[in-house]
This record gives sequence, structure tokens and C-alpha cells, in this order.
Amino acid sequence: MVTDQIFPKFQLYARDFMAKTAAMPEFVAKEFAKAIFKAQLSDEQIKNGVRRFEKMAGDKPFMPNPAEFVDLCREPVDALGYAEAYLEACRNAGFLSDAKWSSPAVYVAGKAVGWFELRNRPERDTLPRFKDAYKIALARLSSGENLAAEMPVAAIEKPRDIFRADLNTPGRLKALALLGRKP
Repeated sequence: MVTDQIFPKFQLYARDFMAKTAAMPEFVAKEFAKAIFKAQLSDEQIKNGVRRFEKMAGDKPFMPNPAEFVDLCREPVDALGYAEAYLEACRNAGFLSDAKWSSPAVYVAGKAVGWFELRNRPERDTLPRFKDAYKIALARLSSGENLAAEMPVAAIEKPRDIFRADLNTPGRLKALALLGRKP
């Protein structure tokens, strides 16, 4: 049963787990199972819900009801917070194909805002737009869309060296002569 996966986490992190489940543990488990089945949650969504519960347990260490847990499962996956994702997008805005992206959602959100804007506009202008774009990208990612297909592919060839001998064109030879270099 799916509740066998989530109840140990609730027991570990929720202060009120025993108080809420002691009288009718089977009934509570069935209610959670019904809510999860009715919402047609995937295994990945359930895992995300458990992770979100673990994350929020520091601030709110109480067991969610079945509807709250379903909402936790449906929220978009957020590997980074908005601030961290925004900083990553700004840092990588000038080096798109060479950048190390933590998530395709960060790249897609940065692209939606615009790389020029992220490099040149103040945070007060770009951060709100980035938050909206990042939320949409996370929702797309959570729904199973492959955002990695939108990311740039690194160049296979390295840039050509203009001083290589196999590039002897008349213009290049004249330029080398003016520089005092031999072909």
C-alpha cells in the first residue's frame, strides 16, 4: 500500500502523527490511499510530496491531511529556490552552451526572460519576470515535458585558429605580411 511509503516519514517528522492516527490507523491510511488514488498521482509525484513535506517540516512539523498532501504532491518540482535559480541564470547568461545548468527549468526560464535582459537590466525588473517564467517551467517539467530538448548543444568543433597554415587565403597572407608574421 502506498501509505506504507509515506507514513514512516510522517511518523518521523510530524509531532502530531501519533495523536492523529493512534485511534484509527487503518482508517487514516485508507483515507490517504483514497485521496492519492482519486488524484491519480504518479509515484514520482508522491515522492515529490514526501520531499516537500520533509522540507516544510522544519517550519510546520504537523501531519498534513489527505487533501493537503495531494496539494504537496501536485506542486511543481523545485530543485532550487527562485533566488538560487535566478542567480544561476544571471551567472550563465553570457555562456549558454558552456554553462552547467542545475535544471533545464532554469535555462528555459532564463531564455523566456531574455539573456540580454538578465545581463543588463536591474534585478527589480527581471526577477519578477524570472519567477513567473520559472514557475511555468517547473510546472512543465512536473507534467513530464522534456525541457532538456530546448537547451543548447555545446559546439562540437573548437573555433578555428586564424593563424593556421591550412587557411592560406590571399587576404590572410597579406594580413600576416603586414603583421610581420610568416604563413
